[in-house]
Order: sequence, then C-alpha cells, then structure tokens
Amino acid sequence: MSILLPGRLFRKYWLIILGTLPLGVFGQVTVTFPRPHTVLQRNNANQTIMTIVGTCPNPADRVDWRVQARNAGQGIGTDWAVLDAAPAQGQYRGQATVSGGWYRLEIRAWVGGVVAATEVVQPVGVGEVFAVAGQSNGQGIFGYGAVNPADERVVCSSERNITDTTRLPVPFVGAPLSTTGYVAPRGESAWCWGRLGDRLAARFNVPVAFYNTCWSGTAVRNWRESITVDSTATSYNEFFRPGMPYGNLKRVAQDYVPLTGLRAVLWHQGEAEFYDTDPSAASYASDLETVIRQSRQDMGYQIPWMVARVSMDNNLYYNFNLREYAPVINAQNQVIRNGVQVYAGPNTDVVQMPREDVVHFTNDGIRQLGDAWYDAMNDDFFRNTTPVLPTAIQATDLSTSLSADATAPNLNAPVRIYITVRNEGSVAATNVLVRSLLPGPLVFAGGSEVSHKRGLISALISNLPAGTTMTRSFLVRPTQEGTYRFAAEVARMSELDVDSRPNTSIGDGQDDLALISLRTRSAGNQLFATPLSVNAPALPAVASNQPIAEADKADLSLQLALSSQAALSGQAITVSMVVSNRGGRSSGSVQVGCLLPAGLAFLDGAGMRLEAGVVRGNLADVAVNGSALLQFRAVVQQPLSDKLKAQIELAAVADPDSTPNNGYDNGEDDTAQVTIRTY
Repeated sequence: MSILLPGRLFRKYWLIILGTLPLGVFGQVTVTFPRPHTVLQRNNANQTIMTIVGTCPNPADRVDWRVQARNAGQGIGTDWAVLDAAPAQGQYRGQATVSGGWYRLEIRAWVGGVVAATEVVQPVGVGEVFAVAGQSNGQGIFGYGAVNPADERVVCSSERNITDTTRLPVPFVGAPLSTTGYVAPRGESAWCWGRLGDRLAARFNVPVAFYNTCWSGTAVRNWRESITVDSTATSYNEFFRPGMPYGNLKRVAQDYVPLTGLRAVLWHQGEAEFYDTDPSAASYASDLETVIRQSRQDMGYQIPWMVARVSMDNNLYYNFNLREYAPVINAQNQVIRNGVQVYAGPNTDVVQMPREDVVHFTNDGIRQLGDAWYDAMNDDFFRNTTPVLPTAIQATDLSTSLSADATAPNLNAPVRIYITVRNEGSVAATNVLVRSLLPGPLVFAGGSEVSHKRGLISALISNLPAGTTMTRSFLVRPTQEGTYRFAAEVARMSELDVDSRPNTSIGDGQDDLALISLRTRSAGNQLFATPLSVNAPALPAVASNQPIAEADKADLSLQLALSSQAALSGQAITVSMVVSNRGGRSSGSVQVGCLLPAGLAFLDGAGMRLEAGVVRGNLADVAVNGSALLQFRAVVQQPLSDKLKAQIELAAVADPDSTPNNGYDNGEDDTAQVTIRTY
C-alpha cells in the first residue's frame, strides 16, 4: 500500500488507515433479514420474536443488537444485547423480543474486544400483517382514484408474481404502499388497503403490512379448482395460469408467513358468481370452506379469516332491481356462521352503489371501502383472533456453477451438463431445488438425476450439509446451428441465503445463479438464450460512478467526434465537440480549443476561428445536466495518421475534477482525442 502513496502524502494517509483499522480489516456486517419495510406480526400482548440473520467478520467474538424508535412515541427501544455469542464462518443468527413499533435496527460485530463493523436497517416494524384474497375489488386497479396512505408505517412487499407456483423470492423487498406500486404478489395500488392501514396504524400505534393475492375475474370455483387442477377457467373459457389463483395464496402462506407471521386472511370475492357456470352459487359455501381449509393446511396453522359480504354490480342493481344477490350472501354468511376462526367482514354491497365503473369502486368509494373493512375489525376481532407469529428461521449460503463435457459440440451430438451446488454456510441447506430452463432448440436427451418437463430441468437436493458440494448431471442435444446460452438457479430452499435470493431469474448475477454457453462447431449466427422470467424482480437503476455534484461548481466534460475517421485527400470532415455539465450549477462562459494535426486544414464553422493551429469556439453557458455543441469543418490536404486533440481552455466556474487549459494528454475529463486516418 505504501508504494502507491507519493511524497509527503504518505504519512497523512497512513494515519487515516490506522485510525479506521478495526472497521476496514475485519470486513463488514450485513443483515439478511429483516430487510427495510419488513413488519412482523405481534401477538396479543403486543410483542413478537424477531429472528435476525446476516454476515459478519470472520472470525468475530460476538454480534449485538438493539432497536430504537424511529419517531418519538412509536415503539419501545432496547439497550444493546448479545444476539449471537459465537458467530460461525462469518455468519450470525439470533432472536430478540421486540414490542410493537416502528424501529431502527442496529447491529454491531466485535473482533478482538473492539467494535469491528456496524450496520443499520430501517424502518423495521412490529405490528399487524394481513393477506388479501379474492377478485378485482380486493386486488385493486391502477388509476381508479386510490390515494397514498398518509402514514409511512403502512407497507407491503412490492414484488409481482404472475406464473410461478414454486417459490416467492425471499427475503422480499418491502416498500410503502402506494397508488403506483404493486402489492405482492399480485395487488395493484394502495386501493382501499392504504386507508385501512392508516386507520389501524393510528388506532394501535403500530405499522401495518399487506400481501395481496387477489386475481381479477375469479369465481370462488376458480380458487377451489386451482388447488388441485392444473388450470382453471372462467365461464367464458378464459384460462388462468396453471395453479392460479390459489397458487399465490399458497406461496404467501409458505414463503412470507413463516418470515413475518399473519393476523388474518381478508376475503373479498363474490361479484363474479352471477356470471359463473352455476349462477345459483349452490357450491359457493363448500368451495370457500375448501379454500380456507387448504390455506390452513398449507400454512400449518389455524389462521383466522375475515369474509366480506360481496355480490353486486350495476347489472343486478338496475336490470334485476336487487340490492344484494342472496345466493352468494347466504353462502358467505353460512361460512362465517359455521366456520372456526372465520369472522364477518364488511357488507360492501351498500358501498358506492350504483358504481361509476359498473362493478369496481372508484375515487371516494375506495375510501369508503377501506372504512368498511376498518369498521368490521372491531375490538372483539383483535381480542379473539390468535395470529400466526414469525418462525425461527435459519440461513446458509449456497452457490451454483455449471459445466459441460463439451462446449463446442457437433450438431445433434449429446452434451453432458453438470450442475454443482456448494454450501458455504454454517448450517445444512434442505429441500434445495435447482432449475434450468433450456433454450428452445436445445433439447433434453436424458438424465436420471433430474426431472424434465417442457424444457424445464429440475434437480432436488434434500439435504446439503455445511461445507459440502453436490452435483447433478443430464444430457442435452443442440438441434440447430448457433450459440446456446442458458442458466441454472436455486429456485427454492427451506432456509434463507445470506447473500442471494432464490428464484429471482437470470438477471441479477447473484451467486445462486450460474450461466453457461455452448456453440456448435458449424456455428450459425443465431443465439438461443434462456429468457428473463416475467416474475423477475425489477433490477435497480445503474448507479453513477461520478462524484456527487458540488452545488457551487460546474463539472464539465468534453467529447470529440468526427463525421469520418477514414477520409480521402480533399475530403471535408465535420468535427463535433460536445461539452456536458454534470455539476451543481451552470457553467457560465466556456472556451474550447481543438489542435489540428498537420495535413488537416480548417475550412469553416459558425462562430469558430483558427488561431495558431488551434480551432477555437465559445459557449455562453452550459446548463446543469445539459450539453452544448460546437462544430466546424476541416479539409484533408495530405495523407496522415494522427489524432485530433481538444480541451476546455477557459471556464467561468470552477470544476471539481479538472483544470482548464492544462494540456491535452493528462486524461482529465475536460480533454478528448480521436484518431483520423486519411489517404
């Protein structure tokens, strides 16, 4: 390190490094769970057990935790306490009792008797968690007049799932409920749930979270059929995705609820029944009871349900002069009356009836719907329901690799593919499922260690002990000339992964994902690649590598371009000089000069001039985040192979990372060069 620090600066930087040695040498501490905007379900005594897992320096003496209320009066903070007294292999895990509230979670790791690394996760909450199921008036619709919740403590998981019944990515990405955001796995907008969340947060002084599994257009029959049938359809023969709509509720029950717990499932469905295959709704009660029973079986808990009375649209209101559709309302009341831990939700047939959108709530009707749900959640509901609480989760660290016995095969020749999974964590990984979707012309050719269905390869590893690897192999065969690029990814495991999220598709580069390419010997120009899943979480925007703009400086940069870099003698070329400003203030006047090589003569250019072999031009101003162009023409007088060089010569405002007129070859961003060859 010392040889990189020149002259007198050496002692200065050496002291800084020494001063931060404990934080820099031993690594960082990260928190895998909980993530920001996670809310854990509290018990009826206003507490929960929070499992905290993550990575820490290796070795570490111990890891501590504490929580502090983000806002005064919104929680009960704690003192520092030991979370994990013996972290192993750079990973820690522990449990903490936390009261209802909205918190800043702080973690610190100790090495050699000093604090070596710290981390903060916020906001993290303990409060109320709900899952919504049903059809479109529970799902929500963008642009129908919902409003953002006023309280920042009303949150959701923001990731969307349309087709996958295997696993939702966990830990999920939390976010405030909003009018423009999704509510995982399929809700749209804050809808009425933002209003309900606001009122519950004010009433109990705790955060409120929602999952939304509703699916527009569904009858209760679709929910019951999709438990066992590959694909169910509406009475108009419109088919849902295989395993849907129930599949999303099952995934919430098995993937999200173990992490966060749940107060109840909120059921809003019934408007579709008059138009379904049996308008008498004779099987409505038994179908809904089947869905409730199956959700509890999948959750492993007698989770409470609240069932709204829902049946009306404008057709029934105007053309049949009805105020409720009795067959459906009677069936819903029957389920409420006969069910265990099934509670009466609101009567929504009296809300905004008739409706501007025939069936859907709009504008103030959405607020009224939220109020109706709130009124149904009386004190008896919270007193008598026993919510499911978060479970004691584990975390490990899996990575995946792909290899082949031939990467340049002949057409139609079999290739053996090897998927290797390594457990670099401190505990065993169980029920690990690895999947690989083959590009179309790459066909499965056999393999007893995997299963295959419609191009999807699945490999199951029931137990992978810490520190071990396991490999599964199969044969493929390229049936068209070209390049094949495909991936394998961990799609599911019973534990969390400390540095990746299973089943997020192929775009995020996490270490539970592996990529491989094959190219046939007689290579065609076609590329066959595994597509990105429609369920893939959105990737974050590319972060800039530029420094933060200084408010009092103009950060100017220069680009140089030619209309042709290979020109004939006598040909005129256009030279373009682009000045950009990424600073915090406008530039004021700027002068740019371009040094012409011998053999290239200035021809013309608006506002441009030739002075001692340098073509110069001036700009009055370059706005913040703006660009300005200077252009001139030059004519080729003789053959040459050289460079045009340009620099900003004068600038009215200081630049944070370059100095005007200090040379063409120093690499500063206010200089530019381009090669030209003439004949």
